[in-house]
Amino acid sequence: MGRKKEPVKLLLLKGKTHLSKKEIAERMASEIQFGTYDFKMPTIVKNDKEAAKKWRELIALFTKPEPLGLISTADAGLIERYCLTYSEYIKLKKSKLGAEIIGKVIDKKLDLLLKMERELLLTPAAKIRSSGKNNKKQEKQSPLQKKGFGYV
Repeated sequence: MGRKKEPVKLLLLKGKTHLSKKEIAERMASEIQFGTYDFKMPTIVKNDKEAAKKWRELIALFTKPEPLGLISTADAGLIERYCLTYSEYIKLKKSKLGAEIIGKVIDKKLDLLLKMERELLLTPAAKIRSSGKNNKKQEKQSPLQKKGFGYV
């Protein structure tokens, strides 16, 4: 039993070219597409200056110069939540209220932001995990192991 097929866009991002142009076109046509790449800023984000700034930054990151296929309008809810949480975090950092209470709330907001950043592939570790590249050194194999034999 072989491995499951990876999405074509992911293969192209990894730089794998073992598929012909015809196979790529066929697979792209047969893959399920969730949403489009025509992002509309939600009004709740539009009304918040910091959130709107972050929204524009993220959409530009994922769609310019062309959509990468990593996110679509189906992910707009997560991007919206991230932008609003980011805005709340910035406002709390600027706040002059009680340090102990604000410190705990800031820590919770920061934790939420980090989790969402991992989901949106905004952290270096998340990018490495999603790329599928493994930088671990492989152990030297004996000639028999190279030919498919087990531990000899």
